[in-house]
Amino acid sequence: EVVSQVIYRNNGLPFRTQDWARLRKIAEGNPDASKVGAFGVGAYTMFSICEEPLVVSGKKGEEEAMAFFWKGDSLWTKTGKAPDGIINMSATLNNSNVQDNTAWTSFMLPSRDPYPLPDLVEFAKFLTASLTFTQCLKNIRVYV
Repeated sequence: EVVSQVIYRNNGLPFRTQDWARLRKIAEGNPDASKVGAFGVGAYTMFSICEEPLVVSGKKGEEEAMAFFWKGDSLWTKTGKAPDGIINMSATLNNSNVQDNTAWTSFMLPSRDPYPLPDLVEFAKFLTASLTFTQCLKNIRVYV
């Protein structure tokens, strides 16, 4: 199988105004290489597989979104209400009819160059080791 898009979803804290502002700074570049933290290496990493990621965060009906897109050689962002058709709900992800007001954050990463599906056991080990620092996340789902 070939991976053409990866979606990471978590039910940690929804993005706040300052979180969206830090994420937007990625488009501006990082002027101080010694200051990499929240939305630092991890956020830059999403560009290693994706040209134009979409981030959606919040409760159903209240989702905010930030899209990254290129104009020439410049990376820009556009923020606002999540586009119609973008589902950011755990109830939908659980294939359940129960409406859930849990706030989810989703990172939608269409692959720049589709690649073979990685070994899932090795990928799970990587995620386990990578996400041990997260305190607010209760549930993480990866869709490929």
